[in-house]
Amino acid sequence: MPMRGFLSSSDPRPNLGLGPLTVVDSLKVEWPDNRITVLTNVKTDQILTLSQKDAVKISAHLVNPAVSGSRYFEDISSEGIISFIHREDDFNDFERDQLIYLMMSTEGHECAKVI
Repeated sequence: MPMRGFLSSSDPRPNLGLGPLTVVDSLKVEWPDNRITVLTNVKTDQILTLSQKDAVKISAHLVNPAVSGSRYFEDISSEGIISFIHREDDFNDFERDQLIYLMMSTEGHECAKVI
């Protein structure tokens, strides 16, 4: 999100400063839907346009690349061993602060209940 407040923004294009490097050995982009794009041997001093639809679906942040097949985390939600239900507060931020661009009350703080 490039917004910084009312009538304020920044350039949405990431700018990577690489100093004297002329080639980057690998560039990895992790998209919000957990798909990734990996580029190798990327020349510097260029504008790249990447598309999320061309990304590959893998859980890159769960797998340890140093040990093939080793996982840091596993999804155990279907095993039923966690008795936790998350419930959001019924609060509309835009009624109080009309110029904000995201609702901050949906961040899940102090509204969870352990059963």
